[in-house]
Amino acid sequence: MSLARRLAVVLVALLLTTTLVTANVVAAAHLTVLDPAFVTTSMEEEGGYAFVETAVEDAALGAAPASATGPVNTSELLADAVSEEYVAAQTDANVERAYAYLHGDSETLNLSIATGPIRENLSAGVERELRNASLADLLRQSDAELDGPINASTLERLTANESGYEATKAEFRETVRERVLDEAVDRGFERASNDELLGLVVEDYDPRDYTEAEKERMVAEREPEIRVALRDYIERERGDDIDDAVEDQIVIVREQGTTDPAEAETELEAATASIQNSVVHGLTTNESYQSFQSNLSEDRAELAAVAAAEADARLASEMPDRVDLTENVSGAGEQGFEQARTGVQWLDRLAFVLPVVGLSLVGLLYALRRSVAAVASDTGLSLLAAGVPTVVGVELARSRLQSMATDAPAEQQQAMDVLVGIAGRVIGTVGDVAIVLSVAGVVLVAGSLAVRYGAVDVLREKLGDGSDDRGML
Repeated sequence: MSLARRLAVVLVALLLTTTLVTANVVAAAHLTVLDPAFVTTSMEEEGGYAFVETAVEDAALGAAPASATGPVNTSELLADAVSEEYVAAQTDANVERAYAYLHGDSETLNLSIATGPIRENLSAGVERELRNASLADLLRQSDAELDGPINASTLERLTANESGYEATKAEFRETVRERVLDEAVDRGFERASNDELLGLVVEDYDPRDYTEAEKERMVAEREPEIRVALRDYIERERGDDIDDAVEDQIVIVREQGTTDPAEAETELEAATASIQNSVVHGLTTNESYQSFQSNLSEDRAELAAVAAAEADARLASEMPDRVDLTENVSGAGEQGFEQARTGVQWLDRLAFVLPVVGLSLVGLLYALRRSVAAVASDTGLSLLAAGVPTVVGVELARSRLQSMATDAPAEQQQAMDVLVGIAGRVIGTVGDVAIVLSVAGVVLVAGSLAVRYGAVDVLREKLGDGSDDRGML
């Protein structure tokens, strides 16, 4: 063979080796990073969805720290709302749409997240938390206020247990009685004469023993003592009148403290009015604790549902049905997407072009060598030259990846583990393809050597001898 033909063979073999190396990379890419099924499967098996879930929860909490107060535990609600299943579903859908764009099956890049499941889960969680909250917290969280004699302390004691309920009612009645007595004492002190007032506190009092000026001075000096004695006198002599006045005051409190929910302007005001009516009725009547709790439970459930509905309405107004992840991408970002799309489509074309180029180069080798054994030898050597270094490089890359995972900071460990796991899968596929090329190269080189050194002829003769012997038998 002439020198020019030898140089041509070497050049074609080098081109074939380059083509095989490129084919190795392209084949591995189509089996891994260019395959949406590989990406989603790797994300799931390497814990990528759990990592994304944690990141989404942290971002949501950081965006709304003020909502983590009151009876609603925002952290737990987000943990339930942003589940790994939700993250997986949204990620898988976006991966499919992204690859449809990259491979040219879609003209537009549609990367978006459906927020409906998050909103629904959050709303359900808010209602659940509100139902389980104390009544005072529920009213505070709902921005609802009660009028009249009801405050947070009264609510807590009324709703704590039966003994607290009865004690609070008794205390309320005693407070009203004390106020009625105070008013009666004030009226009695103003209306009674100095002689009548002094007669309550001065033993064997004789009005003739004192001048009017002395009486005025004595009343002023002994007013606290006189008021105590006057209170005792009123309770002793007018106890029934005081009891009637207490009942009248309690009726007034009940009438002033209750409103018709039908007259409320909003559902929240109506639900609040129902709670206030139940509380005031329990406080000012002989209603049993069991009946009070039953009525209040229905009112609490209604208020929780209304508050949750308002929370859902706020979420709906603030959170669109879908969040477009590419909405703010422009300029360099759009150019980057276009370049990635162009690169992927070229890789798609190479998947068809490279086999044709490789076969053409093998054919060109045959045209130059005119020997099947020689072509097999050259092709095998090209396969080995493309495969063996790649296998070695893959093993070196594996050890490097392990070092990166080990040396990563603690706060980046989870993300690094996911990235290293996926990268390891990609490298492993490159190595698998390279091993296939190397094995094919060994087979071709071994076959060509067997032909060159007559091993095939010897085998053929032996097989032929065996056939003759069987024929003679």
